[in-house]
Amino acid sequence: MKSPLVYIIQFLVLCAASLMVPVLSVSAEKLTVKQQMDKVYVAYQQLFEYATNEEDFLSKKNDRDIKQLLTELRVHFNGENLIDSKYESDPGYSATLDLVKDLLDDIQYRFNSGNKRYALWRMRALPDYCISCHSRFKVSSDFTGVTIKDKSLTPLEQAEFYFATRQFQKASEQFMKVARAEDAASDRILSLRKWLLIYTRVYPDPSGALRELNKIRKDIDLAPYEDEEIYGWIQSLRRWKNEGSSVRKQSNVRRAENLINQGLQMEDSKSDGSGLVELLRATSMLHALLQNATLPKEERGHVTYLLGKAYSNLPQMLAHELPGQFLQECIREYPGTKDARRCYNLYQRNMVVQFSGSAGTSLPDDVKLELRELYKLAYEIPEPPSRI
Repeated sequence: MKSPLVYIIQFLVLCAASLMVPVLSVSAEKLTVKQQMDKVYVAYQQLFEYATNEEDFLSKKNDRDIKQLLTELRVHFNGENLIDSKYESDPGYSATLDLVKDLLDDIQYRFNSGNKRYALWRMRALPDYCISCHSRFKVSSDFTGVTIKDKSLTPLEQAEFYFATRQFQKASEQFMKVARAEDAASDRILSLRKWLLIYTRVYPDPSGALRELNKIRKDIDLAPYEDEEIYGWIQSLRRWKNEGSSVRKQSNVRRAENLINQGLQMEDSKSDGSGLVELLRATSMLHALLQNATLPKEERGHVTYLLGKAYSNLPQMLAHELPGQFLQECIREYPGTKDARRCYNLYQRNMVVQFSGSAGTSLPDDVKLELRELYKLAYEIPEPPSRI
């Protein structure tokens, strides 16, 4: 019986390939990518034998083979073929690929350092990275026929597998299967939040989403907190469905900013997903704007800030580095601007929240150094003259 870890590795292989496949006909560039992905798949096939058995994965006698396979997997996962991609103008595209490479580097380092269980734990984060990209970029995929034969995987694991391989219809069905299960527990809201990604960012469809969510409220005995969050989504979807022409005539930047503000007014805290529809719709609009290479620099800086703001307030369901990724991008690319200062203040707040607990706030030294560097950039504070 295959373990979920096997599919986590497969997520990475299929995620990487579907991100790198050109949209139209088979070309020399596609063949190059395919050859590259074939090498990734060879490494995956051999890792598969170890991944199905945790004992084998942790056994010292297999260290040499696994280290070599992890190296091959990391070497062949690269974004060199994406340099001329039409998505390059969106800082989130290449940056997410870099995040995956950093994640693989960390897995490799942890395994080589003997921290194998941590390496396995890091692997389980891979689907969120795939979903972060696949829910916002329209690219073709060679894996629409991939199926799961192992019935031991939970419906949620199957749904994430399908989402990671861009099989959105199957993913939608599986997420709903989780939501309708009597023993769904905390998986119900997580599944529905990821399901909403499909209806807001992949195939925007407020009417379809309303239909399914109303059925859920009618058929399932929801916990009060579940019903409250889902009802908030229903209200948002109704407003979206009934938007008038005056709203649609607004610029996408203005519409996205208004949606973010609406979403934040609905939420009591980051863990509350009441404003999820508005925030996801806003991110979809903003990513589309960044894909336009002719977007004026000033407007691009503001769009990047808005993405950082939106991702900072989304419940944890995507790659957790996304807020910092966009906030830092804004500061470093547009130093001294009003948006750079906004990004710094939000980034600083996020760091304080991240490193605060019952004993107070304790920022690591490297975070303090980074904050000082970003502050100087955001507020254009010059370095003191050298005394040499």
